Amino acid sequence: MLIAKLLHILMAVTGVGFGLAALLTGMAAAGTPPAQNLLLGPLRIRFARISFASLLLLWLSGLWLYGGRYLGAEVPALFWVKIGAVILLTLASGTAQVMLLRAARGGPAPTPATMMRLSKAGATFALAALCLAVLTFST
Repeated sequence: MLIAKLLHILMAVTGVGFGLAALLTGMAAAGTPPAQNLLLGPLRIRFARISFASLLLLWLSGLWLYGGRYLGAEVPALFWVKIGAVILLTLASGTAQVMLLRAARGGPAPTPATMMRLSKAGATFALAALCLAVLTFST
């Protein structure tokens, strides 16, 4: 269980860190000339992909922890609120990733405003989930 917990914490930190880096890179790119976006755009996409991969590993390590430690046991109600925040985070982040993948394959590019809304929503849900996790498991 120690490995699962370590992986879970590492993926949470990595996901939040790279997610916020993607958001801040997008904010820095807003209103800049297209020549500067040649660097910031791909960097933001890379940060977002690392964050999303971390989120997927977070889900796997979370299931591992739940199955190994809490399956059949009663967990605090706040745990399920945290899971709700993680589900919303997954929806926001997954939607952004699908839009970026479609654009990379020749489909329509998502508007910067749409990506910014999804990034801000993802960051909000990620920070909420992180705070709820601390509250849930510190009692």
